[in-house]
Amino acid sequence: MNRLTQLIDRYGTKTLLLWFAAVLLVVNLGRYATLYFQNQQAELESRVTLLGQHQISAGKLAGLKARVATLVKQKEQMDSFLFEAKSVEEAASSMQIAIQEQLTAAGLVLETLKPSFQKNSEQGKTIGEIEIKVRFAGSLNEFSHFLAGLYQSKKLFQMESFTLKPSRDTKLTIFLELRGFYRIPQEK
Repeated sequence: MNRLTQLIDRYGTKTLLLWFAAVLLVVNLGRYATLYFQNQQAELESRVTLLGQHQISAGKLAGLKARVATLVKQKEQMDSFLFEAKSVEEAASSMQIAIQEQLTAAGLVLETLKPSFQKNSEQGKTIGEIEIKVRFAGSLNEFSHFLAGLYQSKKLFQMESFTLKPSRDTKLTIFLELRGFYRIPQEK
């Protein structure tokens, strides 16, 4: 305390208060400069992090573009195998015509051809399937030509089952259940 009173007597209270204010000002300026530097450092680190994430995303972008291109190509290939029609009835008609052409080309005699679909449940779908039951007559060789032609055709059919029965007039009566797949294009 003695020392403080000696300082006050020696320099005066005004000078000491000015020095004290100057020291406090320098300390506060130092603190503000430190905070400013820390904020700038944090902002720089966040920008570096964002840049790193952007570079990772940009690196993945090329892979994603390639994957999208592959998927688009696969979709186009798959769409080429589907019957395209404006309605389920039109798709069923196209499938019947395609099967009749295959039967005629193989030399088989068509007896019945019945497509079956549920009209109400198929509405709103863009891709669907129709079950087709076919009964025809011919030889085993003609049947094998029909199957070869069916699977070589550019349209997708899935064979569910078939039954071969001997017949008097012809060599075989064949019952065949197929599923045909169609696509109804969406209006834009």
